[in-house]
Amino acid sequence: MAKKKSKNPVGRPKFEVTEEVLQRTERAMAQGLTKEQCAAALGISRSKFFEIQEQNVDFLDAIKSGEAEGIQQVTNALYE
Repeated sequence: MAKKKSKNPVGRPKFEVTEEVLQRTERAMAQGLTKEQCAAALGISRSKFFEIQEQNVDFLDAIKSGEAEGIQQVTNALYE
């Protein structure tokens, strides 16, 4: 016999990569946070962060873009 779906599911809600998550990730990485710190800021575990990074190209691009932006900011500040 099939189980009925509960109106009050137990456990943590599924993490979805939305446009807001991509922006928050890029901003966090641009501020110089490590990937572990960024995962904590997003409210996910370190392992989940790396899992999503491997599976979602947009998420990986947000990480790389944020890191590059952070490096550019530091370089510009040093140049001035």
